[in-house]
Amino acid sequence: MIVGSANADGQINSPLLPENGTTPARGGEIRQDERPGWLVMSVTPFPDRQPSRFVDDLLGYMTLTEKLGQLSLDRKAEDPAIEAKVAAAEVGGVIGTTNGRSLQALAVEHSRLGIPLLIMASPRPSYSAWALAATWDVEAAESCGFELGSEARETGANTLSAPRLALADEAIADQAGAPVYAHLAGSQPHLLAQLGLSLSRGVGHIAPGSSRSKMGTIGAIVSENGDHRHTRCSTELLTGPITGIDGKTAVTGASFAGIDAAECRRIFDLVSRVYATTTSANLESAAQRAIAFDLIGMEEIDRAVRGVLTAKYRLGLFRDPFGAGGPVVGMPALSSAELTRRTMVLLRNEGGILPFSAVSDRVLVVGSLDGAGARCAEAMQRTGVDFMAAPGLALRRPGESWSEPSPDDHLALALTRDAAERADFVLLALEDRHFVRREHERWARPSAALIALVKALSRTTARLVALVATAEPVDLGEADRSFSAALQCWEPAHGFEEALGRILSGREGPEGRMPATVGHFPMGHGLGFGECTMSGFRLETGADHVAAVARLRNTGAFAMKETVQIYIRGENDELRLVAFERVSLRPEEEVDVRIELGAAAFATVDMVGRLEIPRGRREILLGKSLSRLLPAEITITDPLARALMGGRPRTLHAFG
Repeated sequence: MIVGSANADGQINSPLLPENGTTPARGGEIRQDERPGWLVMSVTPFPDRQPSRFVDDLLGYMTLTEKLGQLSLDRKAEDPAIEAKVAAAEVGGVIGTTNGRSLQALAVEHSRLGIPLLIMASPRPSYSAWALAATWDVEAAESCGFELGSEARETGANTLSAPRLALADEAIADQAGAPVYAHLAGSQPHLLAQLGLSLSRGVGHIAPGSSRSKMGTIGAIVSENGDHRHTRCSTELLTGPITGIDGKTAVTGASFAGIDAAECRRIFDLVSRVYATTTSANLESAAQRAIAFDLIGMEEIDRAVRGVLTAKYRLGLFRDPFGAGGPVVGMPALSSAELTRRTMVLLRNEGGILPFSAVSDRVLVVGSLDGAGARCAEAMQRTGVDFMAAPGLALRRPGESWSEPSPDDHLALALTRDAAERADFVLLALEDRHFVRREHERWARPSAALIALVKALSRTTARLVALVATAEPVDLGEADRSFSAALQCWEPAHGFEEALGRILSGREGPEGRMPATVGHFPMGHGLGFGECTMSGFRLETGADHVAAVARLRNTGAFAMKETVQIYIRGENDELRLVAFERVSLRPEEEVDVRIELGAAAFATVDMVGRLEIPRGRREILLGKSLSRLLPAEITITDPLARALMGGRPRTLHAFG
């Protein structure tokens, strides 16, 4: 894969960078990969003094072999030959931390110039990709990133794989049907971009004045493969700020500057192919042959190596190559319970069933005693509400399917139905094993066994509440109409019981929003215990900006957080998310919200890679979900388009 490169000072310039000031735009380029739906971009520096002089001096001492070694960034730490290669300066970075400190010692103490290694780790968050995206909360994503960075530092890593973003509007799986690992998953690039950027920012955070080395991120992207069936996961090392293009691409990037890992991979692979297909004695002679035949230029090699050295300098590795190890003091992370609560999405709440009353409500928790049922029962213990518990379905023997009814279910259903008759509400804890994804279906749907359970409970006088404790969104299908309330609480993570207990008791409300359209619930849907109304939506046009303005009012008796969403209608009537903002509202509080829209909201990319803003009328919609939107129109004139673009042409340098 080819990506754009930073200039000699590790600077970039891109109109697609976030406009909130968190990531400064500096000089560089963007290039289009040959695969549909993939775009990568160069990186942004930490605001330290420029390391150009140090890097240029070091580059002047390096042999061609040592330069090529710096471009080898993805060697596995478990490789039997890794120690010899590190000592010979034939490796610039390793993946894995099992022997990271010893390899770093080899690099700085035994290689000729003592250039430190990038030691890369890939810790996985405890939250599912869909759950983290459901927060729509940059603070939550940043906190999660900080936890990942802290965990990696303790293993001796100094670099993390960047967030893997799954851009999908259906359950994500590889071609074998196995779930794909990602940090964030959703159907709108802007949502993934903003949360992914925040997660990367959290990874790189370190307390002011700390002597610790910075933690960098380098790395990965997940994008749709074009047929909307499988989402592919790339382990390519690439870098770049996070952005969304054309509603099809989400890219994640690095917290440090200069390194262009995909370009490093391209150069190293080219030289390796020359070595393998010619009589070259070693990689250095193969590189010399490639240069002689104009397959590559020495300036290309130097530029790529300069980027790697710049990144290492900015991470503080030349000052302290072991500084990333051990615990680190940094930003105040959200508690596990608080972060988990923010992931939970209230899908339905007919008649204000939730929260429960500790004074009068009687609740039956139905679910497996070895899974989510037990976790939900523990959450109920924290509410002070009187409750009972029943298994619902009979326990399965090892290897026995949960999707089909079991002969033993008859007795379990009878006992559960009898208990439900003595309750006001039934909390039904649903897990992944209760759902089946059939061919050609976008989402998993209830199994035959679950349908039988829901039908049995529907015959009682109790009202049903679904607690959907799944890793991915599911379509409740024919069971949906049986539930008076439904809470997507995701696969239990750290703090699950405390978070769920707070919501069920009403001490705090749910704040999550759906990251994709699933069944009857559209993208962006999510309820609070309060009720927010939106009115007075209008667009304000200045000399160089467009702003969306609306009035919000919480008409309910509970405090809440509303997520204001702004979409633009594009080709084929498609709605593209371009901005969102979370707003806190006290009971009966009324506030005015103003959200400015920049060039990225209106721009498109043409066939030759030029970023442009089409002139003419555009429909902008503001609301609480894809199905609850207020429309307004604006005319993009030539002066406004030029002002939004900064008064100068912006071009994507496209290749492939």
